Amino acid sequence: MIIPFESEVHKSYAQHVTEYEDLFTKCIIGWVSGVNLSKAGATAYTVNGYTGEFFTDKAVAVHIQLKEGLTPNLSIINIFSPDADSPVIMVNAENTGFSVRTCQINGQETNLADYINEHGIDIRLPLIGDYSGAGINVSIKEVKDGEVLLYAPVFEGIEYRFAENLPNYENGFNQEINSVIDKSSVFSCNCILNFLYGELEGKKLDGLFGPITFGEIAWQLLNQTLVYLQISGETSAPVEDFALAGAADR
Repeated sequence: MIIPFESEVHKSYAQHVTEYEDLFTKCIIGWVSGVNLSKAGATAYTVNGYTGEFFTDKAVAVHIQLKEGLTPNLSIINIFSPDADSPVIMVNAENTGFSVRTCQINGQETNLADYINEHGIDIRLPLIGDYSGAGINVSIKEVKDGEVLLYAPVFEGIEYRFAENLPNYENGFNQEINSVIDKSSVFSCNCILNFLYGELEGKKLDGLFGPITFGEIAWQLLNQTLVYLQISGETSAPVEDFALAGAADR
C-alpha cells in the first residue's frame, strides 16, 4: 500500500489503523509517497497503475496472492532504543495526533517544545513509544511556536521516551541487517530521515533493496524504521512468481 504524505488519508490511517478489523491477520506492507525536498510546497501523489490516475487524497493498494506453500513474513529493523535517562512522556486526549503542546513529563504538566529547547534535545532522535513491549518510533518534524510537530501520531496512554544517541547509523543498520536478513528477503523500504541523518547516500545496506520513503508501513505507520518482507516455504513455482489477486484504490 502507498499513501500520499500529509494527506487526510495519511493522517486517518496513522491514527485509526489499529481499530481496523482483523488487522494483523493480513500482511500489510508499504510506504508513504514523498516529495522533492528542494521544492517548497510540493505535493505528494499516489498513482493507479491501471488507469494512470494521480491522487493526492487516496491510498492505492495491490492485493497479492502467494503460491500455495509460501508464507509472507513482515519484520522491522529499528536501530533506536529508549534512553534510560529520558523522562517518561505521556499525552492526554487533547494532544493526541501529529502535534503536541502540553504533556506529562515524569508526571508534571509541561510544554514539550519548551522542554526540548531547555534541555538541548537532539530532535533527529525520535520519541519511542512502548506499545505492549514493542518500541515504536515517532519522529520529530520541527519545534515551532511552542508546539512540537511530528511525522506520526502520539496516543493517549502510551509511555514515550527520547531515543538514546546513536554514534554511527551505517554500522548500526548493517549490524542489525546482517543478523536477520537472508536471501528470502524480497522487498524493503527505509525512512528518508535515516537516509539524511545517517548520511547514507552512496553507502550500502547489505542484502536489501527498495525505496527511501516518507514513512513506512508494517501494518501501522512507522518512522525512522526499516521494513522488510521475507517469503518462506516451498513451492514448485519461483518465489518471484506472485499471482496478482487484484488492485484497488481506497
